[in-house]
Parts: sequence; structure tokens; C-alpha cells
Amino acid sequence: MNIKAFPRMPSAHCEQALQCFFELTEHELRVYRVLLGNGPTTAQDLADLIGKDRSTAYRMVTPLVEMGMVIKETRKQKGGGIFHVYRAKDPEMIQQMLKERIDSWYVMMKKVVNRTSEELTG
Repeated sequence: MNIKAFPRMPSAHCEQALQCFFELTEHELRVYRVLLGNGPTTAQDLADLIGKDRSTAYRMVTPLVEMGMVIKETRKQKGGGIFHVYRAKDPEMIQQMLKERIDSWYVMMKKVVNRTSEELTG
């Protein structure tokens, strides 16, 4: 997490907090917003929506799945086979996840600060 990337101004936006505490790129945040606005979407449909090829869309959505912002659902095709559909988690859930990450970071930083004198002297 690059805390320096998070602005210290009162005009900071949630996107900046998400980028900082989830280590998201602008492209990944855009993918989340596209999924949020379009509902469950295949990698191919996502690619069409963001103007990229399917493999690029897949690479962009994978970190979102790994951090829990997007859910990957497996569905069966008629006649056999499977495909995956990606669905953005509700913004209220993302808000709670962000709060938990910030709280965890704060606890960790307090521990570091409490060790400062000891570490500097010895």
C-alpha cells in the first residue's frame, strides 16, 4: 500500500482511497464501475464494454476477484461446458471492506509508532 498516493486534502475521493488501500489501478477501478453499472458480465462482454480484448479484460478483472471486490460465478452452457460471469460487489460491502483495511492499517501504524523510540536507540 502506498499511503503517499492518498491525498492529505479534505477533497480526497473514495476512488483515491480504494486505489491506495486496495492497490488498484485506474483501469481496475474502471472495470469495477463498469461491472457495477452493467450487472453480471462475461469476460468477452466486459472486453467489449471497456474497448479491450478478452484476455486484457480477464487480466484486469482478476485482481478485483482476488481482493473480493468482484465475484466470479461459474455457469453451465446449454449443451455442455462452462463459462464465467463477473459481478461487482455492492458498494456498501466495498465501503465496509475499505473501513476494515483502514482500521487494520491504523492499528499496524500505531504499533510501529510505539516502537519508534526503542528502534531508534538500539
